[in-house]
Amino acid sequence: MGSTLYIGQGGNRGSNGSVVDSESVTVSNIIDTTYSKTITHENRGTAGPNGYINLSIPGSTGITFNGTVNSASSTQSLSISTAGQVNFNGAVGTINALSSLSVSASSTITPATIQTTGIQDYTGAVNLGANTNIITTSNGSVTFNGTVDAPGSNSLTINTGTSSSAGAVVFSNAVGATNAVAGLTVTAGNVTSLAITSSSGMTMNSADTANGITLSGLIKNTGGTGTGIVVEAVGNVLLTGVTNSGSLGIKVTGGKGIAAGTTAGGNIKDLGTVTNTAGNIAISMATPTSGTVSAGQPGSPEYQIGLTTTNAALGTNVTYNQAGGSYAVIVNVVVASMVKSYSGLCSE
Repeated sequence: MGSTLYIGQGGNRGSNGSVVDSESVTVSNIIDTTYSKTITHENRGTAGPNGYINLSIPGSTGITFNGTVNSASSTQSLSISTAGQVNFNGAVGTINALSSLSVSASSTITPATIQTTGIQDYTGAVNLGANTNIITTSNGSVTFNGTVDAPGSNSLTINTGTSSSAGAVVFSNAVGATNAVAGLTVTAGNVTSLAITSSSGMTMNSADTANGITLSGLIKNTGGTGTGIVVEAVGNVLLTGVTNSGSLGIKVTGGKGIAAGTTAGGNIKDLGTVTNTAGNIAISMATPTSGTVSAGQPGSPEYQIGLTTTNAALGTNVTYNQAGGSYAVIVNVVVASMVKSYSGLCSE
């Protein structure tokens, strides 16, 4: 249509907020959500009187934010919908966090920091444009509905809180399948994912017994010296498979901080197939495997790291009675070529 587009720039929209309708939309300099006038782009965009900005761009038009994006208060949100790509070249919410962020696009390129008080939701592929730190300051959840990749070998850190009400982190598709992330750190309530591949290790922490970690695909660290895999939950942990080549090995905890033998605490429900070619393996849970499968029998976490019904018996090389204990190497063994050595089970 060739019409002029003004995108909310508070009291200083000026010429920096004006572009001509074309193949892409570019927003320069700093924007915030205080500008409450109508946004016009083929009559598809609106901004409500409370400053809530909603950008809905027709066709395959892309949107690029060349400056930072902030909210004037914690009550203002940003929702973006386009069939094109959304590119954040500047930080989001570092001065004043948005109340929430929702992006629906063919792909989203992230900046170094994205901070909201509430939820963040991404539909479409997410490509890390920098070492990305995603934060929700009031226990908001973070959901990735598409793939997550790191074409520039960047890392991803997510923090939704450490309390019982900490927000969930959901990876609904593969992470690092095309381009491995260069490190993944998640601190949250519930954590769920499909396959994850990192070239520089990963750490996942889940708070409170009401939450847990369920990883329904292979988690793999392809890194070497100084990298490893750490999965720790106060609640339950359920893994489908773990592969590690990093020198720091594999460390998995269910019932973190729960006294040994306390059935109210979380446990490791499954590890899947464990392949470790460097470092130790340490697994820790509040109580040993019980029920239809005993410790050391096929299907138990102990069995998956090479312990059998003979050497996994209580009082041999497995310890379950250390309340608040730390990981300790009880015995080193070689089980075929899969496990170089492992740390015996002890509760933490």
